[in-house]
Amino acid sequence: MKVFFFVSVFTCVFTSQLSAQLGFGIYADLISDNKGQNITGYYHADFNQIIIDAQKKDTIIHFLFDSSFKLQNQYSVFAENRILRNSRNRLSYVQDICLPNGIFEIFASGDSINLFKLNFETRTDSAIASIILKQVFEDEKLVAVLPRNNGCDFLTFSGKKKKAVIYKWLLNAGVMVASEIDLPKSTLSKLEIKEHGGSHLEIKYKALFADMSINQTNKPAIFQFPSLSQLFYNDSSIYIVNKSAFEAGINVFKINTVLNIATSTNYFVNKVTTGIPSDALAHPFATIYDSLLILQNCSSKKFEYYFFNLITGRVIARQETTPNDSLHKLVHSSLRQIGTFVSAAEEKQLSDEKKFIKAIIKVVPFIKPIISKDSIILTFGAFVGTPGMEGMFLSLATGGFGSLLGIGATIGNTRFIPYLTTGRYMFLYAHSKFSLNTLQPSTANNITTYLDDIVNDKKLKAMQSNNAVLIELPQKLYIGIYNKKTVSFDVDQYQQR
Repeated sequence: MKVFFFVSVFTCVFTSQLSAQLGFGIYADLISDNKGQNITGYYHADFNQIIIDAQKKDTIIHFLFDSSFKLQNQYSVFAENRILRNSRNRLSYVQDICLPNGIFEIFASGDSINLFKLNFETRTDSAIASIILKQVFEDEKLVAVLPRNNGCDFLTFSGKKKKAVIYKWLLNAGVMVASEIDLPKSTLSKLEIKEHGGSHLEIKYKALFADMSINQTNKPAIFQFPSLSQLFYNDSSIYIVNKSAFEAGINVFKINTVLNIATSTNYFVNKVTTGIPSDALAHPFATIYDSLLILQNCSSKKFEYYFFNLITGRVIARQETTPNDSLHKLVHSSLRQIGTFVSAAEEKQLSDEKKFIKAIIKVVPFIKPIISKDSIILTFGAFVGTPGMEGMFLSLATGGFGSLLGIGATIGNTRFIPYLTTGRYMFLYAHSKFSLNTLQPSTANNITTYLDDIVNDKKLKAMQSNNAVLIELPQKLYIGIYNKKTVSFDVDQYQQR
């Protein structure tokens, strides 16, 4: 099988602060056969190289590029039991693990997790480790893959036994079961149950461990929108963030991976009120950066940010608008809406602040931190499905993976974009900016990020299927999208501000 790469490079400067664009096409019969669906890619920081995987039927082809997409090597392997997309019948691609001494890829099924090492010198894929699931707990499910500097952790969950298991794979030690972790009986303490008159604010573990987006606490993915449940991790802890029932606040479920202890902390910011329309209630949603829990709480009458210290659980700053304030006291960009009920391509700059907030709290909103020098930019918004179209926004980088694969797994790979949604949607978003040192709001306006460049380039709609791949490099971002007309993958480069 012959595979051809045609690379064309051109540089231009845009007034929209998009400083450069790189275009190339991957032309091959495998892409025309598979319509671009069996392809993924990632960046190896230690080697400063890009790996692209493509598949035709039972053959996987690995391509090795330098950071400017100059082809350095390639080889193909017969892999009848593996597939680069989601499948119930074969081992499905989940995650890359890039270590100083090698390139590894993880494939999983409902019963096992399998690690393969790529070797461009010998042109072979070697199966180096396997974890067999359901040996102790019959309902055990893989829920998260957490890359480490010296290997990888695999988090599994048993709902029947209320246990979490962390499998550790260390490159030089092989696979070992690190621990079985007993989960608390409830996400509420006895005191909280007493204060709130029952357990109605409890989060069930089945929901808590489902469909999670994954980030490192100190390295937020540039382009990933959270799902209902969000997982953040560092060297010593795993944090799972979820919304409490009745919009009462945010629950943070913590697993201490050093002591192997699980604890639950609730950050209640709203009174539980019944008989009030949902859009009149304040809706909390949150994200984590480093040791900060950042909670946005908003309604048509209220807009505020809480900044909590994750270690102490105490609030260290709170910024809010008064009923007479404009939203732009805490929002430092325009309120953008991409898509309307008439046209998916139409864009609006919204002036009705209440209408904007009501729209995003009706569905699954997101809030995403981006670090810019000594500031933190919080991008927030939602995907709103239009009437008559099925499917609502789940998660850009990880949503739906578990349900399609049938194993409840999610991925930590922020470079892979399975899909947004199969239906038409309106995308609403805006940015807030704060000082990392003082947590005071910025005085700037018209803040823009990568997301604005992607939206301005009309890339968002093309990224709604699994025909797209995202590769994050230092200071820049590559987005590859399958082009049906040219039967190729076209890649655009976005420079970090």
